[in-house]
Amino acid sequence: MDPEIKTLLEKNLALNQENNQLLKKMNRRAKFGSIMHLIYWLIIIGFSVGSYYFIQPYINQLISTYSSIQTGVDNFNSFNPFKK
Repeated sequence: MDPEIKTLLEKNLALNQENNQLLKKMNRRAKFGSIMHLIYWLIIIGFSVGSYYFIQPYINQLISTYSSIQTGVDNFNSFNPFKK
């Protein structure tokens, strides 16, 4: 085998090995990024559900207060002392 071709093949092999290492690192980082993105969204959804669970009694109280006020207003509007 020609020595020039042999050196070119060795350089090519070294470059291919380096590229393989870089591609493996890139793949590992992409997987890690996907996992971190999933964890990020799980935390956001968890906080949303948790805050709704925490605030739900206050929301129910506001809804019942609004319903009683609306009933009172409806009763007031239906009362007409000048009706014959």
